[in-house]
Amino acid sequence: MKSYRTNSLFHYTKRLDNIINILVYGKLIPNYCSEDLSTKVNPNYIIGIPQICFCDIPVSMSDLFVKNYGRYAIGFKKEWGIKNGCNPIQYVNNESIIDGIVFYHSMWAKYKKTWTNNPNSIGERLIQNWMECDSHKARNHMFGFIKKYISEWHGKRYCNYEENEWRYIIEEGLNDIWWMWERGEYDQWRGDKRRKKPNPSEDMKILGLKFDIEDINHIILYEENKIPIFIKKLQKAIEKKRLIIDNVQESLLLSKITSFDRIKNDY
Repeated sequence: MKSYRTNSLFHYTKRLDNIINILVYGKLIPNYCSEDLSTKVNPNYIIGIPQICFCDIPVSMSDLFVKNYGRYAIGFKKEWGIKNGCNPIQYVNNESIIDGIVFYHSMWAKYKKTWTNNPNSIGERLIQNWMECDSHKARNHMFGFIKKYISEWHGKRYCNYEENEWRYIIEEGLNDIWWMWERGEYDQWRGDKRRKKPNPSEDMKILGLKFDIEDINHIILYEENKIPIFIKKLQKAIEKKRLIIDNVQESLLLSKITSFDRIKNDY
């Protein structure tokens, strides 16, 4: 029976130069992505999460994903992703679950502000203990790895569940990277949506996901005839950055290149 999950985690992008930069630097860089967690109770609740997105949809079934997220992809070994803290997300259809998590966060923020204004109080000590235990990480993960089962995409009803999404997220407070906890805050950072997103911060670049050539299963371009052009640009970029890649490593890297055209015709 044909599997609807792959042994690779695919990271999609819309620009060929993005693929080259990822390969040359050997690192994936997180950036803020908005997550719509609005409900009837909280109709405008959107947060910005510092993350890197993947999916494990078979490439032969990924037409919609290519249309939405980009015509180029790198497929990483799933073992690499798991080792580095990537997780499949949880899709939620019951709005009361989302409301409960939002309430939990709002109460924590309220009491933290109150208690931190009273040094040496019991509340202050509770905050310190809480920050040092796994409960703090669990709170971030409840938000970071949750998505609505159904939402809107460009004004149309969209089933997120079909995306098989995995994420790598940066935890709140790490290297002063903070989460944007409301729509206005995210919109102010994002700016004009007709333009490219603001670049990741220097801290995000430091905390990017590193990989080796051996961690890559696939490099996929949209069109077969773009492969020779891509190889020349990649080799030029490697030479320009004076990367130490021997002939065996370069051959291994080039052997992973294929195209969606080829996959559609052969599988």
